[in-house]
Amino acid sequence: MEFADRLGLIALIMAFLGLGITILWPTKRWIGWISLTIAAVLGLVWCGFELSRGEAKPQLVVTGYEVVLFKPDYPPFANVYLENLGGKGTITGYGGGAVVPATANIHDVCKGLKADVQKLVTAAKDGLVFPIQPHEKKWNSVFGPKITEDQARSLANGNSYFFFYGTTLVNGGNPQDDPVYYNFVRGNNPKAIMNCPEN
Repeated sequence: MEFADRLGLIALIMAFLGLGITILWPTKRWIGWISLTIAAVLGLVWCGFELSRGEAKPQLVVTGYEVVLFKPDYPPFANVYLENLGGKGTITGYGGGAVVPATANIHDVCKGLKADVQKLVTAAKDGLVFPIQPHEKKWNSVFGPKITEDQARSLANGNSYFFFYGTTLVNGGNPQDDPVYYNFVRGNNPKAIMNCPEN
């Protein structure tokens, strides 16, 4: 029980105590009036706490990833699993992926993909919006480009990487405050998910 809730409970008890004393002992009414006055003050303080608390916004954490590279009729994609540890609200998922040769510069690929997705966020374009409740689990799918047969062979042989970058905005919020996933896999080992370098 939070402090404000305890305060409200004490105010309620003081109010009943004040009423009881006033009715049961008419000669000691002044004690009842003091109890009622304290109850009123505590009740007002409790109301102030409740009004200032506001409704908690969603607070998302990433709980896992699943990378799917070779599903028929689908480009490579990653499912990013999220859990809401906060209040209810809406979340908007943005993301993008890239398939590149294993010889590519990892820093440059990560930087370029991040810039592409940030353009979508800034333009508020192509985001997937859905409601979320407290303690609810969701996932956001981040799709890469459609790949050619040669790229698919290169991925399967481990000669290419699949990179995915995404962010999930809470109540249309700030991407710096919300979860960002920034990872890549080698094509022949999609379960070994690696983090993009920060710089």
